[in-house]
Amino acid sequence: MRKSNPDLRVTWLARRHLPRVVQIERMCFPDPWTHEEFTAELNQPRCIGMFATNLDRAVLGYVIYELHWDHLRLLNIAVEPLVHRDGAGSAMVASMAGKLTAEGRNRIVTEVRESNRVARTFLRAMNFKCIRVHHGRYEGSSEKAVEYVLTLSRWNLYVAAAIAAKQREVMS
Repeated sequence: MRKSNPDLRVTWLARRHLPRVVQIERMCFPDPWTHEEFTAELNQPRCIGMFATNLDRAVLGYVIYELHWDHLRLLNIAVEPLVHRDGAGSAMVASMAGKLTAEGRNRIVTEVRESNRVARTFLRAMNFKCIRVHHGRYEGSSEKAVEYVLTLSRWNLYVAAAIAAKQREVMS
């Protein structure tokens, strides 16, 4: 269970945040998106950008996702390495999960490189389920892409477990 940080907020990403987003991206990925790639993606009509911040209003991490009629597609998420495991990633996924409904968008879907152990561990901890492995996803590489999904029902189980753990903590 991830720890919660009451000082964290998740809010809309603006162009003025992109230099810091690109800086975090470079710290986290061997093949990072460029400023131009972020701009092009965020200019798409279905694309949303959000970031996690603290009381100092610093950008701690970001998430980029697409809206589809029945799901959200998580395209990119990263957190400043110095604050990994402080709750920023969890807060951003929780913000996305808060947009899920039983009748409409009922799941979050994403793919990560098989070698990205940090992302795979994070997704499993957030109750995402591995649903398939794709071959030939990355140009010039034989590396596989691992697809994960977080359904509304799996998210509800995660939240229920978090509440129960918090109650046990308070009672002890």
